[in-house]
Amino acid sequence: MCKRNPGGFQGAIVIVPVFKHFLTHIMYPAKPFRGTPKTASSRALQVAAQIPANQESPAKNPSSKDINPSGYCSEIGMPEITEDERGRRVFQIHKGMAVETALEKIRQGIGQDWKLYSESDIAILKYMLGESWVSMDRHSWKQCTFSRLSRKELDQIIKVGKESKSRKRREEDATAETIGILRGIS
Repeated sequence: MCKRNPGGFQGAIVIVPVFKHFLTHIMYPAKPFRGTPKTASSRALQVAAQIPANQESPAKNPSSKDINPSGYCSEIGMPEITEDERGRRVFQIHKGMAVETALEKIRQGIGQDWKLYSESDIAILKYMLGESWVSMDRHSWKQCTFSRLSRKELDQIIKVGKESKSRKRREEDATAETIGILRGIS
């Protein structure tokens, strides 16, 4: 059941009891937290208890047909997410985490020379590492010792990435060359 919270932050929505774990009440709390910390679900129940049962909510009470299978209330404008989209997002999150981990290891390995690279160089490096992660099997990726990348190899990856971005080189060829460099440091 979805209800608007009339006594709290304007625009805050409290979702009870099926959606009590939803984080809306944390992002826009009706009252500031005082005393000991409470779990999100108990806080949601507290806020929901403050809404009188006989008070008419400005929002309509959704029936079960208004609640889609992914658990979102259509009344508050949450988009439906398909399993394919969820899978794509999880894939992108894993890719991003792998690239960030690799970048941190490269940063540590390069040391003070890292400051010599511009933001655009680092963005191209991230892009090429991401494309390599997609093309390599996970075992090979984990075998790469990114901290052993030399400045020469790093410059080569960035150069290849720039050529790929400017369409002077096919992306597949650039990715294959980057993978070859990464396999060389395994």
